[in-house]
Amino acid sequence: MEKLVEGKDYTLFDGQLTINEGIKYIPDRSFENRDDINSIIFPSTLISIGQKAFFECGPIKEIIIPNSVRY
Repeated sequence: MEKLVEGKDYTLFDGQLTINEGIKYIPDRSFENRDDINSIIFPSTLISIGQKAFFECGPIKEIIIPNSVRY
């Protein structure tokens, strides 16, 4: 899986990470060790979140996961 690109695949503003519509997969370790993320909004197109995609992130206070996510 290709790495996600800021501005193309996601935005990060004031601690809120928004993954853009159309993204189906978040690769393993995509946002590992990021301490500038405190909330995450996933798109309705998302199917899968990779292993340790958000490992050692935080403090994350809110995550919105759509029903489309399977694993």
